[in-house]
Order: sequence, then C-alpha cells, then structure tokens
Amino acid sequence: MKQVKILKQPKIISPIDEPGEQFLKGKEEGYTKAMKEGHTFITLLQSITMRLLEQKERLLHCLKPELIDFAITVCEKVIRQELSSPQTMFKLINSHLASVTPRFHAEMITIALSPDDLVMLDTYLSKLSYDKKEIKRIRFIHDKSLSRGDFRIETQTGLLNCTIEREIFDIKQKVLLG
Repeated sequence: MKQVKILKQPKIISPIDEPGEQFLKGKEEGYTKAMKEGHTFITLLQSITMRLLEQKERLLHCLKPELIDFAITVCEKVIRQELSSPQTMFKLINSHLASVTPRFHAEMITIALSPDDLVMLDTYLSKLSYDKKEIKRIRFIHDKSLSRGDFRIETQTGLLNCTIEREIFDIKQKVLLG
C-alpha cells in the first residue's frame, strides 16, 4: 500500500498583514538595482544623443555649400519663372531705371535685354517712367549673351549689370563667408 504524505499548509498572509522583513529587503534591493540599471541606460542614451548631435553638426558643416547651391538653384528657377511675366520684368526694369537716373545723370541710356525679353516687353517699354530732364533718350537693344530675366543698363559714365547670376553670386558669397 502506498503511503500518503500530508504536507503542512503554508501560512497565507492576508492583505491587511504587514509585509515581512524579507519582502521589504527585496523591495529595496530591487529598487536599488533598477535605479542603477536605469542610470546606466540614461547615461548611454545621453552619450548616443551627444554623438548623434556632433555627427549632425559635422554633416551640416560639410554639406553647407551643397545645401546652399541647391537652395539657390531652386530660387533661381523661381525667379526666372517670375520674370517670365512681362509685368514683373517691366516693374523690375522700371525700378532699376529710377535708381540709376540720379546716379548717372546720363543723356542717353541703353538697356540691353535678352532677345526673348525684348520681344516680350515690346508693348511695355514705351510706358517706362523716368526723369525726362535727366534722360533724353532710352535705347533698347537685344544681347544674346543675356539670359531671360537679365538686363544691363548702360550710360556714358557707367554700367549697371542686372543679371540673376550676379545677384545670386553675391548672395552666395555673403552666406558662405558671412
């Protein structure tokens, strides 16, 4: 016959009983261990973050010229698109002409435009406003070396080169060197 062994029943702690000393000790050790591991984890994450930020700064520094070139290329396309409007191009020429008049005191001014712009602006050119006491005559010529949107104002005493490339070059130099 088999012998049956009767085990003592374990003491059941009711929720209202106070936790034992071993429980409190385990809780404290677990908390301490978790804090150490958490601190180690946070320190590691901070180190990774710092390295990523350093790499980002190096990358941006290295790519700065290329990013500027990209942005400028996009801007140039937008500017050229805007200047394909006769009204916009006319306003630009008119404002430059107004700023040139007091500086050059020229009797005759020549405005060179790309052949396409000269055709596009044909009906607008007679509407240019300028000081007729200072400027007796304005002559318009086409210059195949000029791109759409570019123009040049020439007098006997000076030249105002109004090309998008020149403006963009000046901006680029200021951004890269400044």
